[in-house]
Amino acid sequence: PADLRLILARGLKAEEAILTGESVPVDKGTDPAARDAALGDQGSMLFSGTLIAAGTGRGVVVGTGGATQIGRISGLLHEVEILTTPLVAQMDRFARWLTLFILIVAAALLAYGYFVGHMGFAELFMAVVGLMVAAIPEGLPAVLTITLAVGVQAMARRNAIVRRLPAIETLGAVSVICTDKTGTLTRNEMMVASLAIADHVVEVSGEGYAPEGEVGDPGADPAQNAVLREIAHIAALCNNAVLRDGDAGWHVEGDPMEGALLALAGKIIGAGATPFDGWTRREAIPFDAAHRYMATLDVDGEGRAMIHVKGAPEAVIALCGNQRSGDGGTAPIIAEYWHERVETLAAGGQRVI
Repeated sequence: PADLRLILARGLKAEEAILTGESVPVDKGTDPAARDAALGDQGSMLFSGTLIAAGTGRGVVVGTGGATQIGRISGLLHEVEILTTPLVAQMDRFARWLTLFILIVAAALLAYGYFVGHMGFAELFMAVVGLMVAAIPEGLPAVLTITLAVGVQAMARRNAIVRRLPAIETLGAVSVICTDKTGTLTRNEMMVASLAIADHVVEVSGEGYAPEGEVGDPGADPAQNAVLREIAHIAALCNNAVLRDGDAGWHVEGDPMEGALLALAGKIIGAGATPFDGWTRREAIPFDAAHRYMATLDVDGEGRAMIHVKGAPEAVIALCGNQRSGDGGTAPIIAEYWHERVETLAAGGQRVI
């Protein structure tokens, strides 16, 4: 319910898509920002309506209600002037000119009939009023409404809902559409698309955060592959997100990237959103911009401990002395090979960790 100025932050990340459209959580700290900095560049601020994806922090309230950033946006929406569509404007002009024309003709007929035709005023007045009423196109609004309703039905068949009928005419006159990407062209969801292992790249299919899809060759069981199974361990256990299956489908509580990794683990192991329930976390190093990785110490039901690490490729590669080969064995790590893989995947528009 308030905007905060951070005075303490530890591994803090916030989802600000509701304000900035940023699809991934942004890092937060205590370093001051310029007074005129853009909303997305105010790294020391937490805003009302945004969600904490990771970390902890403490701050001082600097704005509540209408003084918050989201409150100001709400205030601006109330100040928006409702513009008439070209069709409504043309109809208004037509109605004014038609009314003026009918009044002039009626006045001329009344004057001619009374002064030239010497007709009774009462009888002549009733005739002129009847003529004026007959000249009004009563059926025009009905015809216009029916025409627009047909357009609304055509749009509905294409999964576009139109709230105001005159908007149909405006859409027909549009030549350029400017739109924000996140939430409009995209759904602010992430999904693992490929896995680079020692000898090849494994493609991953699926949709959104649903832990369902193919990993590798269609029909093959990825859980039988030792390397993919270890990847699933890291993806699920070095993770703070939670996947839930709701009425609107699968959604993530936490970092969207970690939600995508959790869905990947479910696809590999085939155990839904909780593939490693038997493991317990003992310690954790949260992700921080200084070391650029996250690490957890996890213990299974038999007491065996394992450290899982994920993070920026260059940071994790620098920590490694060996790599997994395609058959599940180990071999000295070839850093140049992995850096080349990272560049190839990044060039294809993928985020690489």
